[in-house]
Amino acid sequence: MLFSPKGRLALMFLKHYACCSDSRLIEQLNSNLDYQFFCDISLGFNRLTNSKIVSQIRCELAICLDIYSVEKCLYAH
Repeated sequence: MLFSPKGRLALMFLKHYACCSDSRLIEQLNSNLDYQFFCDISLGFNRLTNSKIVSQIRCELAICLDIYSVEKCLYAH
């Protein structure tokens, strides 16, 4: 898996923070090293091409996390 659990949560935070679509978020992630660092990944010369990964992660987080767990995780970091 490309994104760690911390990176998945960070990606969802960036989506909200940047107020952009899934495809625009992937474009930003490919070109912005700060975004990559924040999401705990290093793409190097590789690029993400599938913008559906954002919605997949969003669905996975919605299923396996409740709001209490998210708040607890954010508070811990």
